[in-house]
Amino acid sequence: MAAGGGGTDEERLAFLRAQGVGLFAGLSYAHKPGMAQFLTDWSLAYADEVPEAIATGTFYPEPGVGDYVVAAIEAGCQLFKLHLQVGDFDPTDPLLADAWDAVAMAGVPVIVHAG
Repeated sequence: MAAGGGGTDEERLAFLRAQGVGLFAGLSYAHKPGMAQFLTDWSLAYADEVPEAIATGTFYPEPGVGDYVVAAIEAGCQLFKLHLQVGDFDPTDPLLADAWDAVAMAGVPVIVHAG
């Protein structure tokens, strides 16, 4: 398999292991309402199965965002990613206030892809 290429999840994981990668983060992001919790739940479950996978999540300005971010943190989420350009939202959207408070209180880093 070529570096960074396709393949199955198992092939990509085998490639990372063969390269000596000790930890990696699958940086999913939501680009519309209703995606973030699903993506985060999937990433947390994957991290439970694969020791090298960092437990990651994402969030989006939508009702309930604070609740699912708190739940993700309580489930062990270690890192969040947002993609502002693709999601087409402002990080200061008032709907995100509870989510920002939760990650700040827990000290969980957030990667913000802004362009």
